[in-house]
Amino acid sequence: MLLYRVAPESYALDLSGEGARLAGGRWNPKLFPVLYTSEHPSLALTETLPSFSLELLPVGLCLVTIILPAELSVREITVAELPCDWNRFPHAASTVAMGREWLTHGDSAALKVPSTMGPPGKCWNFVLNPLHPELRGKMTATSERWELDSRLEQLCRQQHA
Repeated sequence: MLLYRVAPESYALDLSGEGARLAGGRWNPKLFPVLYTSEHPSLALTETLPSFSLELLPVGLCLVTIILPAELSVREITVAELPCDWNRFPHAASTVAMGREWLTHGDSAALKVPSTMGPPGKCWNFVLNPLHPELRGKMTATSERWELDSRLEQLCRQQHA
């Protein structure tokens, strides 16, 4: 299985989940390391853009391709299971609690969740537990620089003019 994320070059090959452990996220509380990934490179970029100031597009971004074991346990959160506030920002306590439960039980190495950046149920992200026995020491990654399309920069300039 291949999954993708976009990250600054200095963190591109870090598969520890340390950033999410420090900050927490939609599907994990602080102190629980996870890796947020997407099923497609373009979704990975779309998921990353809200993390940056649109006044200045980031440079030095990399597309990270994560190679996972072929047999991987995945728990899917369907659209029907989503709480009504699942896509709120800041992240809702309800989704963080769902992620905590998944991490605490440890029944699967990955959590498949709908993306907030696309129509629910059409775009999927995968939250990976790097401490799960199916993944610990069994993930590999490659990275390549990704220069963003200049039209994104033009769009950002127009929005802040």
